[in-house]
Amino acid sequence: MVVIDTDSWAAIDGSAAMAALLFCWLYVSFAYSVAFLLFGFTSLKFVSPKPGWLAFLIVPSLWILTEFLRSYFYSIFTWGPEAMLGAHWNFGNLGFAAIGTPLSYASRFVGLFGLSFLVVSINIACLQLLQKKYKAAVVVLSACCLLAFIGAHTFTAQQKPVPVGLVQLKNTLQITDKS
Repeated sequence: MVVIDTDSWAAIDGSAAMAALLFCWLYVSFAYSVAFLLFGFTSLKFVSPKPGWLAFLIVPSLWILTEFLRSYFYSIFTWGPEAMLGAHWNFGNLGFAAIGTPLSYASRFVGLFGLSFLVVSINIACLQLLQKKYKAAVVVLSACCLLAFIGAHTFTAQQKPVPVGLVQLKNTLQITDKS
């Protein structure tokens, strides 16, 4: 019978465990930072120093593309047996930052990535307000507010209780030495 020590990490002790943990942390950090590098390089190439109406389309679209690619890139980086390839890893998605705001009602129409699109668009609108370019900024802010308002008042939560059932099986783990 093999005994597993719960005080060690991945059956590694001491400084080797710290080195392995540091390597894994750097590995995951690299997997997530590559998409932001892609966003930085492409936004510098495609957006002029004085963005106009196209900035409301290009910059949020690039942001959404890099968030989506980051999710895929992480699933490729952590590929293993019985793994799923897809945009299932949304850690740090900008749409999550808007969940506690009234803008979250717009996610009923546009989803999580669309909510990120709206957050970036609002930030560009605020930048243009500071640069005294009021026309485009007011139109975009009004559209975002209208989308959130319609989302809040179009769909209402069900008032009737929903029955829920739970089945829990007892799983036991037995590790044996085959030698």
